[in-house]
Amino acid sequence: MKNNKTIFIAIILAYIIYLLLGLECPFKHFLAVPCPGCGMSRAYLAIIHLDIIKAFSYHPLFIMPIIWLLLLIMDYQGRNVSKAFIITIIIFIAVYFYRLLTHDLDSLGSCPLLLRAFWYSML
Repeated sequence: MKNNKTIFIAIILAYIIYLLLGLECPFKHFLAVPCPGCGMSRAYLAIIHLDIIKAFSYHPLFIMPIIWLLLLIMDYQGRNVSKAFIITIIIFIAVYFYRLLTHDLDSLGSCPLLLRAFWYSML
């Protein structure tokens, strides 16, 4: 479990450094589509301003990473944690594909032609 915490913290720090350098999301940069966590930062900023409705509009699952981070910090090892984590991942994937399918495809104008054709063909 200690090794998992180290990896998790390293990923979070790398992402923070990436953002502080002003770089775009690598997922969006290379694939030209929003990442599964797109909107999380804006949702947290909305929560800081006590605007819960706007936070949910930015990303409806913004609270889940906070819950998992707290469980990780508390070193919670309940017997259903693995099942709950898998369910969380499935929910994230479902919400991600829903958001992708309802995403404005005109914003994909800057992505490579082959990738744009792929996304159009999915609809």
